[in-house]
Amino acid sequence: VQTLLPLLLEAVAHGRIGWGDLVRLTSAAPARRFGLVGKGSLEVGADADFVLVDPARQGVITDAQQLSRAGRTPFAGRAVTGWPVGTWLGGVQIADESGLLGAPRGRVLRRGA
Repeated sequence: VQTLLPLLLEAVAHGRIGWGDLVRLTSAAPARRFGLVGKGSLEVGADADFVLVDPARQGVITDAQQLSRAGRTPFAGRAVTGWPVGTWLGGVQIADESGLLGAPRGRVLRRGA
């Protein structure tokens, strides 16, 4: 999951998908599919969960970046154009380029929540 956004940003940079596709694939469609009310869009009344990206930033995906228990990725060493630079949850910044800002704040969501 951690490599999903950089890989999709790379696809946008090379014209394989558009920005609308990226938003649909990462936000709108999953929110709709799992019935997550207030998620998947930036509208009045939505939860203000979003990621700020730098579409021109060059990056390399590495195993050292991985926060999963596996601690590795099949994409290690892959150069990408486009990189997430900040994450907001409920309108509060929870991560920047250096990593998490404070303790994790997320919660498990249930359908219709």
